[in-house]
Amino acid sequence: GQLNVGALVEVTGTDGDSLRLRSGPGLSTETIYLALSSEVFFVVDGPIEADGFRWWKLAAQADEQREGWGVENFLGLIRTP
Repeated sequence: GQLNVGALVEVTGTDGDSLRLRSGPGLSTETIYLALSSEVFFVVDGPIEADGFRWWKLAAQADEQREGWGVENFLGLIRTP
């Protein structure tokens, strides 16, 4: 399946590192949250292409106030809406 708004995803492929969720799409934006491997998020916006990556805005399943933009390369699709 392919990512889209409303999908449920998990952080994957970080080799034990955290995924940096940023204030906006792009490597120069501020890191506002470090998402742990296997942490689950809803896709709430995107995609936006920036700095050679496809970015999606994510909101944590456990706490939707925890949100930020993450790179698609480290997101595994759990289910689509």
